[in-house]
Amino acid sequence: MNKIKISNKELEILKILWDSDQPLTAKQIYEGNSNLVLSTIQATIKKLMQKKLLEVSDIVYSGTVLTRSYSASVSKEEFVLTQFEGLEIQNLLSLFLGKQSKKNLQSEIQKIEELLEKKRK
Repeated sequence: MNKIKISNKELEILKILWDSDQPLTAKQIYEGNSNLVLSTIQATIKKLMQKKLLEVSDIVYSGTVLTRSYSASVSKEEFVLTQFEGLEIQNLLSLFLGKQSKKNLQSEIQKIEELLEKKRK
């Protein structure tokens, strides 16, 4: 996936979907963040689908009306990685580890070492 430019509203909707453990309808997204207007959510969903960042997950009932439910097509990690494509991994890793609390630092280093060991094999 290439780097994709998205607006703040598009990112807000993606975050809501990433944080959800199930696909959501436009109305459920609105209920998750009432700072957004329902018509804006619907227009933004269309843009995200054109960018292939969202997909229709299912057709469900919302009251007595059938409506689409949506889920993100890419994980948060995949999306972030594509946004920083071309940067050197050691710089990203250094910044990432610098932001960790001392409590989490050893755990994160251990996970990274395990990943590196798997890749070596």
